[in-house]
Amino acid sequence: MHDVNGTQLHVGDNVLIPARITQLCEGTEDFCNVTVETTLGRRPDFATECFSAVNTAQLVKVSGHGVQLGV
Repeated sequence: MHDVNGTQLHVGDNVLIPARITQLCEGTEDFCNVTVETTLGRRPDFATECFSAVNTAQLVKVSGHGVQLGV
């Protein structure tokens, strides 16, 4: 198995999953769960995937309003 850049993947590797937040769920004042959609399509059909129940305390904003890291 390899990533989008062709780098071989192993159990225990840390990875980034480029995704866009599509829904914010109710939560506390500081954190909540979100639904995200991947921005890189899978192979071979390039379809994107949605998943949810990711808590905002587990995310790092890399682009969007006020931030642009280009990841």
